[in-house]
Amino acid sequence: MTYKYIKLFFISIAIFDITIFLYLIYLNIFVLNTFPIYSDEYGYVLDLKAFFTTHTLMSPLTLDELYSKVGNFSFHGFSYTLIYALFGYLFFTQDILTINVILSFLNLFFILVVIKELKLFWKLILIGSYITYSIFFLYPFSYMVEEIHLFFGIIITYLLYHVFTQKRNNKYLIAFLTMVFLLSMLRITWLLFFITLLFIPYRSKKQLIYSLLFMFIASTLSLIHMYLFYAPYPTSFIHTLFQKPHNIWASTLITHAMNNFDLYMHRYPALFYFLTKMLFLILLGYGLFFGWYKNKKFLLTISIIALCYFIFLLFFYDAYSWRELRTLAVVYCILLLAFALEKEHFMLIFVLSIQSITFFQLLSHYRDDRIDIYQKLTKTEQKKAPLIKEISFLPTHQDTILITFDKKYFGFLGGLNFNELLLHLPLTTKEGAHIRYSISYFKSFDPTQSQADFLFSHKDYPSLNKLFQYKDIYIYNLQENK
Repeated sequence: MTYKYIKLFFISIAIFDITIFLYLIYLNIFVLNTFPIYSDEYGYVLDLKAFFTTHTLMSPLTLDELYSKVGNFSFHGFSYTLIYALFGYLFFTQDILTINVILSFLNLFFILVVIKELKLFWKLILIGSYITYSIFFLYPFSYMVEEIHLFFGIIITYLLYHVFTQKRNNKYLIAFLTMVFLLSMLRITWLLFFITLLFIPYRSKKQLIYSLLFMFIASTLSLIHMYLFYAPYPTSFIHTLFQKPHNIWASTLITHAMNNFDLYMHRYPALFYFLTKMLFLILLGYGLFFGWYKNKKFLLTISIIALCYFIFLLFFYDAYSWRELRTLAVVYCILLLAFALEKEHFMLIFVLSIQSITFFQLLSHYRDDRIDIYQKLTKTEQKKAPLIKEISFLPTHQDTILITFDKKYFGFLGGLNFNELLLHLPLTTKEGAHIRYSISYFKSFDPTQSQADFLFSHKDYPSLNKLFQYKDIYIYNLQENK
């Protein structure tokens, strides 16, 4: 009888979490006036808007005129634009948030309907664990791209499970390898999933050779894709590392990893944030030990992938400002699914219990970070942006023009965050030319180094061709200077 009541208690928690999540889906789709808030969100939204408006993959907005080596792509490349456009056509929408919400709903559907190995009770517990997890809960209601990775991460993990359990069926292995390759075009860390090739059961030596050959070709193509079609972010650690002498790379990496570990363990803006990081370490340690001790190769393999993600985070990325949670989000979710499939039910109950403690704090964070901001910015009178409307009338005989905003003028517009004006920048001139924008952000504008066709600035450059002036704002035509 006691077991029955405990089971009923956890079912009630899971159903409550699901109800809250479904209500927020309704709220975001049908009630709230949603829009991007943070800089990365504006980048993704403008990229997709440019695709549907101009039918090109060129990034309409970048910083310091930084573009990829091939094509006019920004820091996110073009792959996210393509995949969101594909889902946009499938779901009849051009809104990233709507696509994210639909994908999160499909995740729940996949667990409830497609995964046959779990009983309904454990499906509900797994879903409850996902919904009370910060990234899974918050990011469907944003214009970020994490939901793409979570959506495919759950599918890939289920495919990998069948690779381990149905050794004679090649289709699961082929599907798994193909999806890893395609997803690595979005984020290079997906290549870490190829580590599974060291652990999966092969039918023959020939299958092993083909798998390793595919891994080599896919990894090479993915790295070439990143090198050619992603603009280098000037303040990223990897970019700055390559600027240093080779003989100090090792010491720089070790120092960076130690600093990141200290940040991971000690920097947390909220209790749910800290508990999420600690829960990941507990899940990782439990999966590594009991995957080895109980000879559960699938669980051990997933845990090793998660360990590689954690090592990558420490040595090559940043463990603060949500970056660590976003980097580890995929492996956090696939660890939970692996525990469920391997019948390590204690960990699911443990995670749901701990995350439920801070679930209301998570709700409060969502209210403060999204709903309150939506309402505040909606009530605020839209800023009057000098000369924005005039952009469409700029004279040119080119198919594409580049407009640079200097730092002071862009600061006057409102900056990269909480700035709805970015969504209203025209993407074509009245004559049909495509418009790209660059913001002088990390460094000051230098007219001798610029590739821009027009400059919006507060500074008077006597040597440049001044198109016209509005109060203390100048517009320069730089096409003759090229």
